[in-house]
Amino acid sequence: MTIQFTIACALFLTVICMHVTRKNYTAIALYAVQSFIIAILLAYTALSAGSRLLLAVALITLLVKTIIAPILFGRMIRKNKTFFSAQAHLDLPIVALIVAALTLLPHLSALAPLVAIAPSFATELYLTLSALCISIFFLINRRDVLSQALGILSIENCIVSYAVFSGLEQSAILQIGIVNDVCIWIIVVTMLASRVYKKFDTLDTNTMQQLTD
Repeated sequence: MTIQFTIACALFLTVICMHVTRKNYTAIALYAVQSFIIAILLAYTALSAGSRLLLAVALITLLVKTIIAPILFGRMIRKNKTFFSAQAHLDLPIVALIVAALTLLPHLSALAPLVAIAPSFATELYLTLSALCISIFFLINRRDVLSQALGILSIENCIVSYAVFSGLEQSAILQIGIVNDVCIWIIVVTMLASRVYKKFDTLDTNTMQQLTD
């Protein structure tokens, strides 16, 4: 068992657990764990390639996604004096069936080229693509704004993982810029969500039928 396989399995399991939980505090913690896993993957790749810039990306990822993002999301919950309960459109048994189907989706022949990019990491790519599909479903299935934000961030983590396993070349400067954009996006989302909650006393997208000035 290689460290890459262990990381891919851990990433996949965090996405599954995000579907199971109905508490946003737990979902935030799972996202932090997921981001920590991505930071480990980047650090391992940097050390293997002897790249100091990539190692800096791993450290920035650890700081922004594992520390700053959970703090901002947790502060948003405490500021509004509520434990945002994650609401889903579908019940858990139906979610489990869809997740099982999405886990098998990357094995379709139509998606085979996405795995053929790096045959030596085929299993890791299958797991990462499954996690990506399940993260997209998490974004669609959740009704509250905070969970949807976590879904988008989970998708970004899966894309980073896929890029590393497939060997797609990206400059370290570009990756630092992406992490910086993610940080800014998180700050904007938390501020916007707080304002929406103060206005409508909810972050449930089904409840907010009409937005007014």
